[in-house]
Amino acid sequence: MPILNDISKKKAAISREITRLKKIYKDLEPAKQILAGKLIESAAFLSVTLKDLQDQMLDINNLAEKQKNGPKQFFTKQSTYVTVYESALKSYGDIIAQLDKMLPKPKPVIKKAAGETDDQLEKFINAR
Repeated sequence: MPILNDISKKKAAISREITRLKKIYKDLEPAKQILAGKLIESAAFLSVTLKDLQDQMLDINNLAEKQKNGPKQFFTKQSTYVTVYESALKSYGDIIAQLDKMLPKPKPVIKKAAGETDDQLEKFINAR
């Protein structure tokens, strides 16, 4: 059920999404966390809005709109829901990409053979 018209439900859903995103991006450096805060808020808003728009578009009648361009001239155009959805989806993707670029790079995992170690002193002692 769409929550577009229920502001308190929408605010609660946005708050839950902010919490979820903050958990994902909790390992950011403190300076980046300040920058990420507004991005996370925007991403949360867009995420909830996208879900609402998806629910609206489940009705096939909301995918296209019939327009009249004169007394005998009719045409069908893309629904406003679809237009707004496409724009919001692009913005959401851009914001998530920005947030992902802020994440620390994962350290490469180097598989070692059994008994192999990085400690040079330990290697020296074991070699004797």
